[in-house]
Amino acid sequence: MFLGTFDISIAMSDHLHATRFGLPFTDRPDRFTGYYTYEPGPTVQDFYGNPIAERTDSADVYAVFYRNHDAAGNEVVLYGDNVLSSSQIVAVANLGYVAPTTTWTAWDVEFVYREDIDEQLLANRGYSLAIVFSSSRRGGDFVGAIGSRLCVDMVRLICSREE
Repeated sequence: MFLGTFDISIAMSDHLHATRFGLPFTDRPDRFTGYYTYEPGPTVQDFYGNPIAERTDSADVYAVFYRNHDAAGNEVVLYGDNVLSSSQIVAVANLGYVAPTTTWTAWDVEFVYREDIDEQLLANRGYSLAIVFSSSRRGGDFVGAIGSRLCVDMVRLICSREE
């Protein structure tokens, strides 16, 4: 599950670019919170469905705040191959290791800022926010365990505004 759009017309030929992460956002995100349960599936498989011995699947839960235009004014969207590595990223809130648990477990992660926010750019929808929940950290590469299950509840994005 993610915040953004999906281009089904290229999903088979360019799966990492079919997912377009983020939507314009006009507040400064400070914290990313919620509850989760996570059960990894029994056998991690590679892209071709071959089992990967002695590997346990892991989930991914994070939010990314980024500039949605480059210095030349061109639209920027994050994709599966750069959602955590683009130079346009301003801040990230990443849960990190998602421990397997069958009981609802709280998370509360601060956004770590790499640079200051331009308030005028923020007011003019010059930033976007992506939120990602994946039951397999490498699912975008078709690596993971069938049957991995990530459930999330009471997800909150806590923001502040400069007045």
